[in-house]
Amino acid sequence: MNIYETTRLRDEYLLFHYGSPEQIYSWPGGPREALGFPSRIVERFSTG
Repeated sequence: MNIYETTRLRDEYLLFHYGSPEQIYSWPGGPREALGFPSRIVERFSTG
């Protein structure tokens, strides 16, 4: 089973995970504080 049933779903997934902030939020007023959330969580709770 292909979890990316359409080209659009695949493209949106890749953009969300690997796109630059400008590509992800190309409109004014986007919630930029949401960018990098997974990385910030890992950084905060890492025990290294």
